[in-house]
Amino acid sequence: VNLLAILAGLAEAPADLLARTWNRPGVLQLGGVFFRIHLLEVLHRLGQQNAVLLEIRQQWGAFLDAGLTTTAEYLPVNDDWWASVGHPWGASPSVYLIRSIAGLSPLDPGWTRVAVDPFLGDLRKLRVSVPTPQGLIEAEIYQTKGGVAGRIAVPQGVEIEFKEPAMRQRVEVVAWNL
Repeated sequence: VNLLAILAGLAEAPADLLARTWNRPGVLQLGGVFFRIHLLEVLHRLGQQNAVLLEIRQQWGAFLDAGLTTTAEYLPVNDDWWASVGHPWGASPSVYLIRSIAGLSPLDPGWTRVAVDPFLGDLRKLRVSVPTPQGLIEAEIYQTKGGVAGRIAVPQGVEIEFKEPAMRQRVEVVAWNL
């Protein structure tokens, strides 16, 4: 998969290119965690949140299955942990759990305005804390029969904009002072 060409806008049909090459027999696949941040970004930009969630579960779930509480340099191969198990570049899922799944992203520099567009897929509940220059944003988002609902606590002065206006009725926004 030529992820960098897709990210640079050089691929004429990025979704088609990804579909033809990602996880296909005979095509060189990503082996380590470092470059997977680019795959997660492509999936995010193409609006494929289910694929983001699946990739995180399959690849980083292996760390949890192995009993790790950190992110390793490489994904496990037959339980052969010959590499370091404390690498920050393996932590890219945290970005996409916030952006793609919890759906929190800055609309202005410094997170003074925040977009909210959660996608939980088959998750029943998600809780995230996002450190920002304004202070901590904490969100608890869950599935209900009426759609996504929850609570978001933001620092005083931070504005929240819901992509789906009706969500404002189901998600409580609480401002707190330092």
